[in-house]
Amino acid sequence: MIYEIRCELDDFEGLYHLANLYTAVCELEKEHRAVAFLRCTESTRATDPSTVLMKVRHLVSGASLQLAFEMSDRSDVFNMEALDVCDVYFKRSYYAPDLLPLAARLRERILPGGLNFTCRTPSSSRRLLPLLIARYCSRAIASPRSVFHNLSLHKRILSSFVRSPLLPEFEHQPDCDVDRIILFQTRVWEPTDIQPDLAEEVNGRRVELVRALKAEFGPLFRGGLVPDAYACEHYPDAVTVEPWRRDQFIARSKRALIGIYTRGLHHSLAFKLPEYLASSKCIVSEPLRNELAKPLTPGLNYLEFLSVDECLEQCVRLLSEKNLVERMRRANWEYYRAHVYPSSNLANCLERAFSKPALSRALGVNSPPAPEARFKHVVDPKRRQSDSVSFLPKPSPYPAGRRSWILNTSRPPTGPLGNIPAAGCQRLGMVCGVLRR
Repeated sequence: MIYEIRCELDDFEGLYHLANLYTAVCELEKEHRAVAFLRCTESTRATDPSTVLMKVRHLVSGASLQLAFEMSDRSDVFNMEALDVCDVYFKRSYYAPDLLPLAARLRERILPGGLNFTCRTPSSSRRLLPLLIARYCSRAIASPRSVFHNLSLHKRILSSFVRSPLLPEFEHQPDCDVDRIILFQTRVWEPTDIQPDLAEEVNGRRVELVRALKAEFGPLFRGGLVPDAYACEHYPDAVTVEPWRRDQFIARSKRALIGIYTRGLHHSLAFKLPEYLASSKCIVSEPLRNELAKPLTPGLNYLEFLSVDECLEQCVRLLSEKNLVERMRRANWEYYRAHVYPSSNLANCLERAFSKPALSRALGVNSPPAPEARFKHVVDPKRRQSDSVSFLPKPSPYPAGRRSWILNTSRPPTGPLGNIPAAGCQRLGMVCGVLRR
């Protein structure tokens, strides 16, 4: 065992962005590299469904850190509550220029969080589902009206998690046979659904590629647009005839030799990219803007294109160069196992967090002393004291419901948790609760 990990599962958060992280925690424990304490609590992050706080202790050195993992698509948006109280903030959509408006002390805490895609394992399913179901039942006893009001939301959270493919279903090793086809199945968006991103840019490039690939490669091309109402109304000629439900699509698509990748919303690294790596595909991709701790290398992990014609040329090259295909498939499988596989990615994040520079920053070494935060001791009389103690910061003077997100402003606002220095929180042992298994 190397780490002790404690985190709370919010029963109102969607697991679409966070299932990979919880799976990583469970897999680290299964691999005997960590001991994990997960607990389901009342909803505390209603305005922030994409961030998880973890209290992690290094069992060898004894050092403890408060870590935040933020999985949103946007690189210019930050959870200021989490950023104020954490020691290290791992951001999935990491783009260095968008960090410049933040104070220097906050910028130093932010590190690339790596690639993300929705997945689960038997161990994570056995761990998460009983926690969520127990919380729903507890709330049903305490407040039947509340449960009825939120029934559809809870059903959607559970069903989307249960229907998501198991991790091995994404994987296809480079020594396995593949189908000599080109895959590009994607979706288009209502313009109002993706603001401030530009629907003309996102949708236009995707539709143009689908039409060109279909015309150029005929039966060698598989894919098209997911047939939602918007796609069927505006681009009926580009709609896919392939299975498009997530589990069906993963099962059908992982044997494809070549995968086409275009940028995600807000220039995020979309889930499609790690899914391609997991199946050791050859990738033809637009330039990758956002940064990774271990960058993917053009020419080794993917072939880059800037225009539709260049995309077609790169596909022809892969169809004709066997040695290039073999090198790329093996390189992508090795990258997936070392940097994308959930427990590997989380272990890499923890190693970086407990590295000497990051740990020194977190503990305030060579930094001026920060003012201490004031805390109150809260005990719920309905629970045993050992289960219910938490340390909460002094209430914020801001109005209730204030959003904690910041969009490229030069003076970040403090959130409801207040402007609490990370060093002060560390010395006082701030946690989200004393967690039990």
